[in-house]
Amino acid sequence: AEESYRLAQEIYSRIGSELGRANVFSGLGDVYRFQGQYAQAEDSYKLAQEVYTRIGNNLGLANTQRGLGHLARSQERRTEAAEFYRRAMEVFSAIGRSADKDDCAQWLNIVINDLEGSSETS
Repeated sequence: AEESYRLAQEIYSRIGSELGRANVFSGLGDVYRFQGQYAQAEDSYKLAQEVYTRIGNNLGLANTQRGLGHLARSQERRTEAAEFYRRAMEVFSAIGRSADKDDCAQWLNIVINDLEGSSETS
């Protein structure tokens, strides 16, 4: 999957598709997260976030925030995860994506329950 994304990145760069590039960064973030390559995942998500913000793609931005929430949660950075899920919920709500908003709300509840059961203070 990683090689396919890299090839797609070359093509999107060549044709000047910022949306395509952002989608590739986001997809690579998912791949790296699933592989446990957390630093690479975070870098990819942040690149996607920058491009989505620049081009005004709120759906991509919200999905990236959710991905960053999943990443933070998998690293037990629960406070950060909660903030990413909150941001994603806000954007999903603003663009009328109620199912995605509800999904983030469920993840946020899981993180809050984890926080209440732990001694994390950050």
